[in-house]
Amino acid sequence: MKNKLKVGLFSVLVILLIVITLPSKADAATWVIDNDAAAGQPGSSGITGGSWSYRGGGMFNDHRINYGNGSYAWNTHGIGNSGRMNAYAYINNRDFVGMGNYYFVVNGSSMGVSKIINQNTAPGGYNYIGTINNVSARTNYHIMLNNAGGGAIGADAVQFTQ
Repeated sequence: MKNKLKVGLFSVLVILLIVITLPSKADAATWVIDNDAAAGQPGSSGITGGSWSYRGGGMFNDHRINYGNGSYAWNTHGIGNSGRMNAYAYINNRDFVGMGNYYFVVNGSSMGVSKIINQNTAPGGYNYIGTINNVSARTNYHIMLNNAGGGAIGADAVQFTQ
């Protein structure tokens, strides 16, 4: 009887230790880069094509908008650990009505993921672009936005989580 009790208590202790040490969603690392990345942000951003207008409102109280065939890029400066990296675009402005907006996430020089996001119908907030698998630590990532469907597209913040 004592042996069964000891084994039972030991099993409960082991299970508690496992549950306590498992990583939680709160432990996830997050990196945000604005359309006009400021000092202290883990990267840079800028216009790579077309004519963009600067506007107030949005994440960090500013955003860019393009009415033609524009492109925009956000670049990280060595973030993350090895494993999976999730990428998101912040879309939360009624002026962002572009319907065929291609987001590309590049890991170094190789294509990671791409997704078309209709900014006109996207929910407000961060919209999932995709996950890059098997990344190495301290990687430079690039998110590119291309206006391929016409309409006013917006560039605001992007987010990476791991």
